[in-house]
Amino acid sequence: MWRKLQIVLFAGLVSAVLMAGGLFATTHPAAAQTPATETGSLYGEDSDPLEPVNRVLFAIHDGVDIVALRPVAYIYNRAFPQFVRNGVSNFLSNLASPITFVNDILQGEIDRAGTTLVRFLINTTVGFGGVGDAAAMMGHAPHYEDFGQTMAVWGIGTGPYLFVPIIGPTTLRHAVGRVVDTALSPWTWLLYNEPTYIALIPAGVTLLSARSENLEALDNLRETSPDYYASIRNLYFQNRNYEINNGNTLEDLEDIPDY
Repeated sequence: MWRKLQIVLFAGLVSAVLMAGGLFATTHPAAAQTPATETGSLYGEDSDPLEPVNRVLFAIHDGVDIVALRPVAYIYNRAFPQFVRNGVSNFLSNLASPITFVNDILQGEIDRAGTTLVRFLINTTVGFGGVGDAAAMMGHAPHYEDFGQTMAVWGIGTGPYLFVPIIGPTTLRHAVGRVVDTALSPWTWLLYNEPTYIALIPAGVTLLSARSENLEALDNLRETSPDYYASIRNLYFQNRNYEINNGNTLEDLEDIPDY
């Protein structure tokens, strides 16, 4: 039983990490406007003390990506139209709503928690189980919160940068937060009694969806960046800073902790 719980928790962990946007350093357009030097000052110059090890792990990940992940994502994009892929992404995001809702509450963001609850109710019903984002069309914009962001709001330091093959870029704080988010994920409990190959399906689908959404962006980054590893790391930090500050720019913030 313990072995089965470990497997299901791992599946939930991978899904939580990917839905948080960490995989492949997916970045919000506004987050990309933050200069890399600015990000370095926020996170500290020693944010990547494990860089030699991280670069080896990144190389392993990049090899797997070139051989397997990217080709499968490319086929997925070619085989299914955009509206189908959007539906899959919407469904996964909707089912992650409990994670966002709890972390909204823990951060004291009651209004945002209300938005999360309204979005979940609307999209689960009118949106056909979350496949459609009817709530966004009604003016309830989506957002995502995780326990890593909550710990940042509480003033807990980021810890060293880590790169985990397949899962992608993270930090010690973010990784610890993912464990808590896994316990909140509906997938963890919905699939607890299912066979292992079924329990891992959500993680696999989430991985595929996340990789396919960033197919062209990562191709361009790989081709144009003089240091692909450093570019992924910087985009990850920029994206996390954007998420932690709820999309506010540096000028909008009165006091920014040293994340």
